Amino acid sequence: MGVLFTPATLKALTLSDRIVVSPMCEYRAVDGRASSWHFAHLGGLAQSGAGMMIIEATAVEPEGHITPGCLGLWDDETEAALKPVVPAIRANSSIAPAMQISHAGRKASSEVPWKGGSLSASNRAAGLRMDRRLCRKRRARRRLRRLMVLA
Repeated sequence: MGVLFTPATLKALTLSDRIVVSPMCEYRAVDGRASSWHFAHLGGLAQSGAGMMIIEATAVEPEGHITPGCLGLWDDETEAALKPVVPAIRANSSIAPAMQISHAGRKASSEVPWKGGSLSASNRAAGLRMDRRLCRKRRARRRLRRLMVLA
């Protein structure tokens, strides 16, 4: 058996193999909230046999998303929308779920690719606020820890 299919240890976490599903922006969230699409998509990836799956770039505040369709984790609503996903993954797979938390920058938000992908009109006019980005990123990490612990 090749090294690829042997267990790997990252601090206290042991992966069943060394295959990691990288984060992919899917543009299917509504106002940052995960939907049934995420449940099905991530559930399918969990069945892939990979050792770890990284959930797509997840914005820490509404102004920091890459596109309006990006996943978020900035308030109780976005947390509640993700809450059923992690337990479902853990109940049906040994894959280790992880999440890429993100902030696209004060002028980086754009339209979804099928609408041209360019900077949105409101962001071109005003730019985005980033004055509390680090504080929001810490809050998102706490929300992520709660999601992973509750699962």
